[in-house]
Amino acid sequence: MKRKLGVLIFVFLTGMVLGAVQPALLYGGGATGSGNLWDPFVNVSIFTLTPTQPFKGPKLNLAGPLSISYEVTESFPTCFNGQLHATMFYTLRLIVGKGPHQDIYCFDGATPGICLGDINGQGDVIMNFLKADVLTLFPNAKDAQITSVDNAGIAQDSLAFVADITIAVKE
Repeated sequence: MKRKLGVLIFVFLTGMVLGAVQPALLYGGGATGSGNLWDPFVNVSIFTLTPTQPFKGPKLNLAGPLSISYEVTESFPTCFNGQLHATMFYTLRLIVGKGPHQDIYCFDGATPGICLGDINGQGDVIMNFLKADVLTLFPNAKDAQITSVDNAGIAQDSLAFVADITIAVKE
């Protein structure tokens, strides 16, 4: 019961932080200087996981919803940060193109053993997911980065996060 209450408190506090900084950004916020838990991932190369400048010149922008949910694993000992382990499930739907010439791609994945509250670890999982799965659409891409995350929200009755993301691909 105490673990469940602890997880609910964590979700509530995270919701307050993300709700107070609109748009709450998974991979954004650095451009606005608003300060956010997800700032370490602003304009980070998906290929090298190193910070980059916003792309100049021609680029392709992809957009769509990113959903993340967690299934707590209580059989593991607690993480280094005192939080519980969980399996992290993520899905992404990207729209490529505009108008009647749009293509829609859906991706999903899961990573067991994630520590709740480990923002850097969870961000690295998402970045590697994007590199391995999503960017296979563009084998000749020179680089890619997440440029914005809008309309973020956290479900109050579960461990879930959803937001609209935009990815810039430099070809």
